[in-house]
Amino acid sequence: MGCGQTKTAAQVWSKEDFEKYDAIKKMWVSIDLDDSGYIEIRELKLKLDKEGKHVGLQSLKLAFDLVDADHSGRISFDEFCKHNGLVITDEVKKHLDKRKAAHFDTEQDERKTDGHGHLKKHSHDPSEGVVEDGKVEEPEKKEAEAAQ
Repeated sequence: MGCGQTKTAAQVWSKEDFEKYDAIKKMWVSIDLDDSGYIEIRELKLKLDKEGKHVGLQSLKLAFDLVDADHSGRISFDEFCKHNGLVITDEVKKHLDKRKAAHFDTEQDERKTDGHGHLKKHSHDPSEGVVEDGKVEEPEKKEAEAAQ
């Protein structure tokens, strides 16, 4: 696809589109410093400055306004994707939600198992009590016993 062309609702995303989405999401996370779900001009300026790309405020404002389609003073993720050549339709959002849920479930499963599908016997989280042989021991008690 050339510059400025976007996918329409009637088209299905290809593997390359999902790879592009992942790259856009990674870029988004690196710019949205306060994790607000929006990019503000100050965040974009900080990102560009960090990369050594010093852009004048007037030029930055013009570029920012091109992406900020609804002129809200902040860039939404949908606006950011559209500017980068991807339109996130409702159909695509449903697929992304399923993909995210599957990824989350995999992460959860990996934390609960030993990597071979067996449940772990105890927690590795120091804020939780450790379960051994059906007894819950508080982290402080476990540390005190280890020091002896």
